[in-house]
Amino acid sequence: MANTAEKEVDLQGKAITLPIGEKVTVSTESSQKVKGAKKTAANNNTFDQLFEIKGTTTVISAPTGRRTEREKEVEETMKNCDLLAEKHRKYNADYIVRGNEALYEVLTDIYKMAVQLDKSDYKHEIHAKLRTILKERDIKTQMNTPELTLIIKYVVGGDRKRATNYSRVLKIALMEGLPP
Repeated sequence: MANTAEKEVDLQGKAITLPIGEKVTVSTESSQKVKGAKKTAANNNTFDQLFEIKGTTTVISAPTGRRTEREKEVEETMKNCDLLAEKHRKYNADYIVRGNEALYEVLTDIYKMAVQLDKSDYKHEIHAKLRTILKERDIKTQMNTPELTLIIKYVVGGDRKRATNYSRVLKIALMEGLPP
């Protein structure tokens, strides 16, 4: 609380205006008296000590119909932040989560094909055909490019970084013998 000298005290209406502009009504029993505010700082004082109120008191907040400009701006900002948070949640659910699920499905299918191709009697011919088609599409491969990477490059195209990342993940799955 700030220095009590800054507070307005209306002794007849027994109302006190707080620094933020919110009005509260302090009612006491009819035999009690409310004295004026102390002129010392109220940092360590309780409400009763600050206003020298004796007996039981009731504090009733006035209606918030009269809000300060600060309160309006804070409230408006919080509403906007809530809207943005909801928008981000929807974006995350619609694009990130669904996108990752679709990506994992594609990677699973690539992995299934790689496992199936590894067991095929014609895998060398299939790999040679993959290399030929990739060369026609101007997607670079080397003679030592792993067979799994050939399939990935065929699926994702010329994006080397993406093909490398997918290849790393699926190589680990193959080395560990994980089922698709």
